[in-house]
Amino acid sequence: MDWRSIILNILLRFKLYVNRISILLNTNKTVVRSFLVGFLFRMACEIAIGKFPIGYDPSTSYILVCVRKDWLDLIAIGPLFFYLLLPVYIIVGNALVAVKIMACFVSGFFTMSLAIWGRKNGISDEIIISFTLFIYFYFVVLRIAWDLHRNLLGIALSLLALSYYKEKPWIGFIYAFLASFTHPLSIFIIGTSLLADLIKLRKEATITASGSVLATAIIYFYRMFIYELPPTEAFVTTQQPWYIDMKLLPIYFLWLYLPLLPFIFLLLWKRIRGEIKSLMNIIGEPCLYWILGLTIPSFIFIFAYRLFFLVSIPILYMVFNGFRTKGKKTIRLLIIYNVVVSATYPVISYIYPIHPSFRNTFPSVLIGGTMFPWDGYDAEALYREVKELLNATSALIVHHLEICYAYSAGIPLLNNNVITTLPADNFDEYLKTAKTNFSIVYIVWYIKPIIGSWSVPQNYTDIVDTRGNMAIYMYNFKCTN
Repeated sequence: MDWRSIILNILLRFKLYVNRISILLNTNKTVVRSFLVGFLFRMACEIAIGKFPIGYDPSTSYILVCVRKDWLDLIAIGPLFFYLLLPVYIIVGNALVAVKIMACFVSGFFTMSLAIWGRKNGISDEIIISFTLFIYFYFVVLRIAWDLHRNLLGIALSLLALSYYKEKPWIGFIYAFLASFTHPLSIFIIGTSLLADLIKLRKEATITASGSVLATAIIYFYRMFIYELPPTEAFVTTQQPWYIDMKLLPIYFLWLYLPLLPFIFLLLWKRIRGEIKSLMNIIGEPCLYWILGLTIPSFIFIFAYRLFFLVSIPILYMVFNGFRTKGKKTIRLLIIYNVVVSATYPVISYIYPIHPSFRNTFPSVLIGGTMFPWDGYDAEALYREVKELLNATSALIVHHLEICYAYSAGIPLLNNNVITTLPADNFDEYLKTAKTNFSIVYIVWYIKPIIGSWSVPQNYTDIVDTRGNMAIYMYNFKCTN
């Protein structure tokens, strides 16, 4: 049997399984296929990258969540994703595997929700998979899908709430509640999309929106009265935005959506020439409110760039909806365009950024995690060596981006002599603190740091071992005191 026959046989079996699953779930085949689009693509990437999860949060914060198992404290940040992740971790017994499994399912759930939402907004079954691919493969959406699984699950549930609220308001209420109980930013998607109906006091919109408000209220009530954060930290404030300075936000927004501007200008030209009656017919009132309702607060609140990410879905919907009548060839070209942009634009922008702070919002390699794969495996091997050196008088400083490598090497992350940094911090202050309690401190880090990173403090006593571009740095304060 040649390779063509093998591929044909696989495709026939795939089609058969899709039909069986559709019958079993009593749902449209395109819905099942759309789930498989996100699930299989993410699974292929996770397998290709190796044993470490893809993305920064999955390989750092999510691993810590599994290790700590702080079920109640998770309510303070929106717990639903983690309440799904922790049982998977308990069953499989490995945080790396659990995070990878959840990444695949959340990716599939998002593309399924996207397809359902697209169908409800006039995209036919014939091109719904193309619609899903077009949106999914734009680099801003990939950024969310790659790295922010909790946010992605919240978006998916928000899309389902918006899809069903008119027909079944209480189903909309449940989805809206779950969306905001996953991620509080979901209230912006639901609230802005329903704004026109809320102003008109339509019952179905009010019921659905109240689900989002209730979940958000529970989270912030827990933050203030149980978790006991000060009010200025428990609620969104007008502090300096994360990573991106306020005056750079317009440039940052333009950078995110610059690849789509030619298509938006073409739509405007078509409107001027009378080829389309109104841009409102293409974008729709809910999507327009979604864009405006998330863009304007981005210039006020501290989570600016994260709201900019969420605007990608209605903008991409407008572009696709505006060109879908041009035929399947045009649609295929649009998808290919997004794939090419996603493969090149972020990488070039990381190497030659408009502003260095932009690097903090995108990983250097979209298909990787926090380090290049070879550096990650070298770091893991060095952490195994450090594990044998640790004792009551020595400590290890683990940088936040190395958490999965330390975990994989068996480093006891919850021990008092293992210190984990915050994401954007260097080692200096942590080393000063460790010096007061321990005589020897180890750091595993780059020999030649990559672009956008930093070096270890240069007062190290010795380099214990090296592998590739990674080394174990030892700080012996007995020798220096």
